[in-house]
Amino acid sequence: MFYSLETAGVDSAKTMMSKDDEKAMSILEKCTIQRADGHYVHYVQMPNSYDMALKRFTCLEKKLKNDCNLNDIFNKTISEYISKGYITKIANDRITSTKEKKVWYLPIFPVFNKDKPGKTRIVWDAAARAHGTSLNDMLMKGPDMLCSLPSILIRFREKAIAICGDIEQMFHQVFIREEDRNAQRFLWRGESDGEPDVYVMNVMIFGASCSPCISQYVKNINADKFISKYPTAAAAIKNNHYVDDYLDSVDTVEEAITLAQNVKYIHGMAGFNIRNWICNNKSVLAAMNDSNGRQQKSLNLGNEIEIEKVLGVFLEIIR
Repeated sequence: MFYSLETAGVDSAKTMMSKDDEKAMSILEKCTIQRADGHYVHYVQMPNSYDMALKRFTCLEKKLKNDCNLNDIFNKTISEYISKGYITKIANDRITSTKEKKVWYLPIFPVFNKDKPGKTRIVWDAAARAHGTSLNDMLMKGPDMLCSLPSILIRFREKAIAICGDIEQMFHQVFIREEDRNAQRFLWRGESDGEPDVYVMNVMIFGASCSPCISQYVKNINADKFISKYPTAAAAIKNNHYVDDYLDSVDTVEEAITLAQNVKYIHGMAGFNIRNWICNNKSVLAAMNDSNGRQQKSLNLGNEIEIEKVLGVFLEIIR
């Protein structure tokens, strides 16, 4: 720990990986492919977890009945995910199919962020236990592929033009191999008042221990495909991302616009949508405006210093 702190911001020799991490990387290399639409697909006998999930779902329903706002959030999110292809309802005749051997039921629950009032995230609980085990127990976490946060923040403060963006629903842009999707079943009530319906998540989920590693791996191998054509942007994607947040700085407005556009293009080729651009220059913001015309956020565009919270750190950007 002390060694890591002392070497923050300094490139070090390649980190030795454990046997488990080496195995996880081998699985990633063999079982990650790109679909025709650009999205990547990742390829995992489980005990019966239905009763555990049903009990948790019953508790969730009671909570939703007493909180109309939360109930609306859940219904809206589930409907949105179905329309985007993240979620599929399982037909009744397939629910108990003997062909499905990798079956696990995930409870779902809301997570609230005190720093973002009004924003609620639905999490699929891969840590929930049934018969002494959980889905996370059966997944390999994989090596830590995150870049050093202090290094990213230092580079972010180095040059005159600062730019930031984040990938929309990053985990949900990586699809799970069809034969493994039944390990991500969950219960939700549709129109019927009887037994809850069974749904499956087709994409990586928040809560699975392997999602951070896989998402970074996919981000990086996609960037590598463009290293010859867009070397600066590809390197920026690999070195200046912290999970779904991209932070960078350059010397000129022209550099910032070109870099941001190339980063957006590369991400788009993997189905990643980088948005919510933040910058301390109006010209860059204008160039990176979302297609729907939504106003981007400024780091420092007025006479007074403006403060933005980036990766949990309050920053003052002075041009």
